[in-house]
Amino acid sequence: MKKIFIISFILLIITSGCNQNASTPESIKIGAVYPQTGEDKIYGLLEGNAYILAAEEINKKGGINGKQIELINKDDFSSPEIAGEVTKELIEKEQVIAVVGSFASSSTLKMAEICKDLKTPLICSSGAADEITGKGNEWVFRACAPSRYYSITVIDYLLKKYPPKTIAILYEGGFFGTTACAYLKKYSAEKKINLIIEEKYTKGMLNFKPILEKIKEKNPDLLYIIAYKGDSSLLMKQARELKVNPKIFVGAGIGFTDPEFIPSAGKDAEYILIVNQWNKNANLPGSEEFVSKYKEKFNYEPDYHAAFAYAAFTVLSDSIKRAAGENRESLKKSLKETDMDTVIGRVRFEDYDGFTNQNKHKTIVMQIQKGEFIPVYPSEISKGKALLPVPLWSER
Repeated sequence: MKKIFIISFILLIITSGCNQNASTPESIKIGAVYPQTGEDKIYGLLEGNAYILAAEEINKKGGINGKQIELINKDDFSSPEIAGEVTKELIEKEQVIAVVGSFASSSTLKMAEICKDLKTPLICSSGAADEITGKGNEWVFRACAPSRYYSITVIDYLLKKYPPKTIAILYEGGFFGTTACAYLKKYSAEKKINLIIEEKYTKGMLNFKPILEKIKEKNPDLLYIIAYKGDSSLLMKQARELKVNPKIFVGAGIGFTDPEFIPSAGKDAEYILIVNQWNKNANLPGSEEFVSKYKEKFNYEPDYHAAFAYAAFTVLSDSIKRAAGENRESLKKSLKETDMDTVIGRVRFEDYDGFTNQNKHKTIVMQIQKGEFIPVYPSEISKGKALLPVPLWSER
């Protein structure tokens, strides 16, 4: 996998460089910001390759209104400050008509501030923090669901199928983890689920046992874990060693949706309910073809970050085509009028529940069964039923 990422990353850089030197008066410039270096580079690569794939496909079909797309890729180095700086450079120096990105919510928020000040559309593909579209910024359009819907979807599902009376929350103390935890607490309280323990951990921790001992002592019906990549498999290993036995395990965040989670965690991953935005096994039109094309080009399968990047770029290209003129104001109006089917489902930017230009995307609940992500909710994408309650570790 690492070799594949390195090869694809080189391809991404080469493609990016060629595009930057190929500017003509007959091209349409689109800026893409995502981490190509730093701690988030693997996820940036997944997104960046999807942007490249989408742009190449559109250009092969004649481009947009007869003009080729010039995709200008910028590395945010996994840094919100740099994300803001390169976004400003794309708008002021490169004169892009719009910007797509980034991976992290913190970086996307910084980009959103710049795009608002410089009146340039930003299409957010995977930054999930509520604040991104929750501040009334009319220049930001988001395809993925806000982080609060991770909580809403899985709690609503459990209340219908296997209602918990008590909940324990263990979350990574970064921006996404903190905001997701805050809404989970609020929604659980509204649904009369008693929060009996809440614990924060630091990304990259190696010893979770003191925290897990506290949770075991409380014996919650539901253990909801919001984890970062690399942390989740270690958490589950130590939960097994300590015999932490809630009736329901729920995993949210990159740590559980990472393609490497199941291979890393092995049998410790079984029976966990995962909240996600998209999965290749969901019954979504166009998904199978997208996965096939992506894998053929880059030699590994896309995750939901790639799917949303591909969909966001497709929506942006369609909006440019429909716009009254090739200017940012016309494009903003065209984006607002979007209503189209994509590999992630229907995309339509609406104002609701305090959000502005937010796609009403449904998050999905999956359960890991026999080493596979099996969609179990909502019913229209379901490919199986959840196995609950979770068996005791001693009975597995």
